[in-house]
Amino acid sequence: MTATPLHVVLRSAVWCLRNFPMQVKLRQRTEHDAYTDQHPEKPVVFKIEPSYGQWYFNIISSNGNTLATSERYRNKVDAVHAAQLIINQAGGGRITY
Repeated sequence: MTATPLHVVLRSAVWCLRNFPMQVKLRQRTEHDAYTDQHPEKPVVFKIEPSYGQWYFNIISSNGNTLATSERYRNKVDAVHAAQLIINQAGGGRITY
């Protein structure tokens, strides 16, 4: 199994982050919206994790689904930097460890 190149993962992640809020705005309001207005959904999370002496991150949606997994980085700082680049381009998200 070959790994997906990082630029493909990043492009997909940016697309998801840019388009997911638009889908929410286009649907008609329901009774549940009164609750969600008072309890906003969690932002997209970039979870930094270790793996065999290296680091990677998962992009996790507000409903808990994993949208993408990054390539492995030698340093934690590099994984955090890559996640922050996506957050800056997509306009939202937060990093957790």
